Amino acid sequence: MLHTLIINVFLTILLLIGTNTLMADETYFELGFRGGIGASSVAREEQNNYRAQLAYGLGLSLSYHANDLLDLEINLLLNQRRALTGQGSSITINYLSLPFMVKTDPLNLGVFFTAGIQMDFLMKASADDRFGNSVDIFSQLNGLVYDLIFGIGYHTGIISIELRYEFGVSDLIKDESNFGAVRERNNSLLLFIGANFKL
Repeated sequence: MLHTLIINVFLTILLLIGTNTLMADETYFELGFRGGIGASSVAREEQNNYRAQLAYGLGLSLSYHANDLLDLEINLLLNQRRALTGQGSSITINYLSLPFMVKTDPLNLGVFFTAGIQMDFLMKASADDRFGNSVDIFSQLNGLVYDLIFGIGYHTGIISIELRYEFGVSDLIKDESNFGAVRERNNSLLLFIGANFKL
């Protein structure tokens, strides 16, 4: 059901972009670089959330400028998410992430808003206790999870800065019984700085 919803939303976005492209004076692509740092945690239903830890994202972006109000953007990011549990241990999860976003600058003043869907492909995951012992938990996590993305930023020339919130909408854990049958999902807030080059 979630996959169907994501496909429908993406097709709606493409239709919206196509309609606006017909009214655009100039359309073009931009290739860019993104680097972000911030905080991430794991939200848990029925129990306290894990405490936030340092997170980062680094990668490439490709955007399609449909008109002065609307862009369609996709990123390819290496994302690391970390969280601290109440017992003093921590978890570290590495993803290859694909965010699909719509970006709009309604006043044409450089201030933009973004919204979209992100697919996170699991690359590596570990849990470390307070004594420094590490355990691989890759097999316990879902290989693909989804996030909703909301952001606000500013761009001038080739430089952009964006504050982006990633809200997890799917379970991290394959078998919730291993973690007390608690639904767990990603939560992240990152500040991205990027450079875009017109193709």
